[in-house]
Amino acid sequence: MNKNTKIILSVLAVGLTATATFFIIKKIRRKKLEAKLVGGVLDQTRINEIQSTPLSASNPPTTTEIQAIVSSQPVDFAIKTQEDGNAFRKWVNDNYNDYARQIDLDPTGSHTNSYFEKAWKKYGAEYISSTQTLIGVVSQKVNEFVAQNPSAGVVANVVSQTFSTPINVVDSLINTAIGRGGVKNNTGVFSAKNSADNLYSSMKGWGTNEKLFFDTLTPLTRSQRIDVRNYYDKNGVGKKLGTLELSVRGEFGGAELTRAIDLIEL
Repeated sequence: MNKNTKIILSVLAVGLTATATFFIIKKIRRKKLEAKLVGGVLDQTRINEIQSTPLSASNPPTTTEIQAIVSSQPVDFAIKTQEDGNAFRKWVNDNYNDYARQIDLDPTGSHTNSYFEKAWKKYGAEYISSTQTLIGVVSQKVNEFVAQNPSAGVVANVVSQTFSTPINVVDSLINTAIGRGGVKNNTGVFSAKNSADNLYSSMKGWGTNEKLFFDTLTPLTRSQRIDVRNYYDKNGVGKKLGTLELSVRGEFGGAELTRAIDLIEL
C-alpha cells in the first residue's frame, strides 16, 4: 500500500469515526433530554394510569405531556413530509398571522429550515392538540417512554449520572468551536451590550448554551435585565433569531422556557 493510499484511508477513517461519534452523542443527548422533560411530567400515579390504559387518540395525553414530547423530539417525529409541513405552515398563518409575518413563515415551503423549526417549537404542541392523527403519534411516544421507564424519576437520574460529565465536556467543546462560549466581562461594570451579545452567542447556531444564557441573566437586577432586553431588541443583536422573546421561545422549551421568559422581564 503506497503512502498516498494510507493517507487517504486514514483521513476517511477519522471522518467516519467523527461522524459516528457525532450521531452517538446526538442520540445520547436526545435520550437525556427526553428523560428530563417527559420523565419530569410523569409521576408514578400517571405512569400507572398509562400502563393500565395506554394513551391513544381517544385517550389523549395531557397538554403538558404533548409539550414535553414536542420539546424533546426532533421535528420529524411528527412532520415527515413537505405536505405535513405545509399543513402546519398554513395553520400558523391562519391562526397566528402576525407571528408568521414576523418570522417570515410563508404558507408553503421547507419543513426543515430555521423559520419552520422556530414556529414548531412555539406552536407545535397546540397544533398537535388540534390534529387527531398527531395526537395518536404523541400518544405512542408517551406509551413507549412509560414502557421503557416504569418507575418515575429513575431513568432521568441514571441518564444524568451516566452521561452528564461526557456530554457537558462535548457541549463545552462544541460551544467553543462555533463561537457560542460568550465573551467574559472583566471590567466588573455592567454592560448591556456585553450581556446581549452573550445571550445571542448562547442561542446562535445548532443547539443552545443554556449555562451561558442563565449565567448571564441570573446575577443581574431587574432593571439591568430590562436594559439588556432593550439593547438586544433595538440593536438587532438577535439577527435572524429576532427579538429576545422570539429568540428565547425558539430555543427553549418546558420548564427552561418558563425560567428564561421570567428572566427577560417581558
